[in-house]
Amino acid sequence: MKHQERGLVVVHKHPVWRDRATSVFHMLAGVHGGRSRWEQLWWRRTARGRFTLCCIPFLIDDLALGDEVETNACHIVRRIARRSGQVTFRVRIDGREPGTRDQVLKASEAFEPLVEWSAPNLLALSVHESRARSLGGRLAILARQKMIEVETGRIADGHPSPVQR
Repeated sequence: MKHQERGLVVVHKHPVWRDRATSVFHMLAGVHGGRSRWEQLWWRRTARGRFTLCCIPFLIDDLALGDEVETNACHIVRRIARRSGQVTFRVRIDGREPGTRDQVLKASEAFEPLVEWSAPNLLALSVHESRARSLGGRLAILARQKMIEVETGRIADGHPSPVQR
């Protein structure tokens, strides 16, 4: 794939809605250290030029699981046509303490998030917006204890929103 020649591509090895997906295409997530960063996303085609996201974004901001987008013929997203009501939390786990991964999962399980791992220390959680504030509060406790870093996938002031500590 030409994208790989130009930079890093983050892939979804186990997208949460893999069984619903009909397409895979890349989105540019930005440039870091002079290299392009791309994310391979899984989609379900819903109509000509319309797709629903079937994975939880690790890098792409302001896009959530289940959002429906309109694309051009080259599969470049033109706009979000319908929001799903899902909120993404990106969690980077401090791996120095054994059992931190388990603590993060245990702290979030009451909110029934869908979960995808990008690496042993990086996961994305997706919950309905009705549970997002509560989950964010629980994750903020772990962030205050310096166990994790966490942000939402929503844009505020041009950057992903950090979860309030």
